[in-house]
Amino acid sequence: MGDDGDRVRVAVRVRPFNRRELDTHCKCIVRMHGSETEITDPETRNTENPHTTSFAFDHSLWSFSNDDPLAPYADQSKLYNTMGKYIIDSAMEGYNTSMFAYGQTGSGKTFTIMGYGAQKGIVPQAMDDLFQRVEVAGVASKETTITVEVAYYEIYNEKVRDLLNPESSNKVAGLKVREHPKTGPYVEGLIKYLCRSPQEVLDLMEDGGRMRAVAATAMNAVSSRSHAIVQLTITQVTPKGPKEARERRSKVNFVDLAGSERAVKSNAASDADRFREAQNINKSLSQLGNVISALADGERVRKRKSGRKPSVMKSDHIPYRNSVLTWILKDSLGGNSRTSMIATISPADDNYEESLSTLRYADRAKSIMNKATVNEDENTKIVNDLRREIDALKKKTRYIGGLRGVQAARDADGKGAADQRPANDAGRQSGDDNESAGAA
Repeated sequence: MGDDGDRVRVAVRVRPFNRRELDTHCKCIVRMHGSETEITDPETRNTENPHTTSFAFDHSLWSFSNDDPLAPYADQSKLYNTMGKYIIDSAMEGYNTSMFAYGQTGSGKTFTIMGYGAQKGIVPQAMDDLFQRVEVAGVASKETTITVEVAYYEIYNEKVRDLLNPESSNKVAGLKVREHPKTGPYVEGLIKYLCRSPQEVLDLMEDGGRMRAVAATAMNAVSSRSHAIVQLTITQVTPKGPKEARERRSKVNFVDLAGSERAVKSNAASDADRFREAQNINKSLSQLGNVISALADGERVRKRKSGRKPSVMKSDHIPYRNSVLTWILKDSLGGNSRTSMIATISPADDNYEESLSTLRYADRAKSIMNKATVNEDENTKIVNDLRREIDALKKKTRYIGGLRGVQAARDADGKGAADQRPANDAGRQSGDDNESAGAA
């Protein structure tokens, strides 16, 4: 499969019963053992042979109750240490990272990503962790600089709105999504704020959260009607010598997807606005599922090849552009990113079909392989490479110059010896002549 760091990491989290499920006396149909998650068809639950479907993921997080000896309780802290810390670890190494939460409406996605009150979700805990590392890095090296920029936007009815810029919500067409040939898709005109502490980030998120589209449905009193993305840009500049510096820039996406829903179950069909929102939510999630399936199928075909033509030919085309969501997440799925997914499910028997669908969705996602690379600034890299080449040439020049000096000295010594040799020969010849004359 290659480096495990490039594979999409997947965890499943099951929440406790909500008020509606308690009032209707729902039964729990989900069990977790280690990394495995099992779900039982409620229609066969009380039969001799109940139909159970099992899935294996990187992590199965049991948040239903804290009294099950077979499944240790996963609180918000364990959630972060299991899934969130990896995102910040990779970002500080210079990789792009992404985390997104997927599940039906009311399954606990926003609580998982954002949290509530003192029960911090992944993003608030990630901010605490990130700025603590920034502080430690600053103490360890006064010359190292790390900056953190934050943006917060939503995709509502297939339009992008900047949640930190009220004026963008007035644009009927929304913000444009462009694609850079090297860095991939980006939102044009998105405002980024430089933040120096976790609290500054949380204040921005609170301001943006008030602008996010939410509404009450029969399934969720505060149902998110949009996909929301918190985006961090982390830039690290580290000197490597008097004339050289290394700049690494990583992009971090925390994606809180709107929940999939059935119009009949959520009563969205009775409200024109809610119904249109549900249609667009389900459309974008369906396209996301198509992208995940295409990438997963492509990986399975690649594994089967082993030098021979695959029995089933798959198209290389991945339908990223079929929705704004999948276009924006292009790098997160199959591209230059280390990506994690948390699938949130309800434990209730009356949500069996939705929970089973979510588990199948997550099961496909774990097959996706990305191509993550450290993002070193290209211009800085070129300059550093040229400086190294110049230094190497200077050393070579000094070496060659030294060799020429040695050779010149040797040549001078050889010439002096040659000049001295004829004189000596002449002296010897004169002495021989005098001796000959005396004998005569």
